Amino acid sequence: MTFIAPAATILVGILGLIGVLATLRQRARAEATDRFWKRLMWALDAAMSDDPRTREAGERTLLALRRHPEATAHDQHLIRTALNGNRRHPLT
Repeated sequence: MTFIAPAATILVGILGLIGVLATLRQRARAEATDRFWKRLMWALDAAMSDDPRTREAGERTLLALRRHPEATAHDQHLIRTALNGNRRHPLT
């Protein structure tokens, strides 16, 4: 009986630590996704620019983001669609 109280305390501490670690991991994942979306929005805006240099920078960034670990299949489709749209409507 005397070892139950310390064992329970240790168990509660371990469970609390697991909860904290899971929260930190989820927060890091959410922040990475947010940073990815900010880059993607910048790249999409730049790729649609009337300025050729800005447009090229946006397109190159989109190509890089297409392979980013945070890019879902939907994100990759969005990027492909934007790049294909630019190819069909080049700057004159």
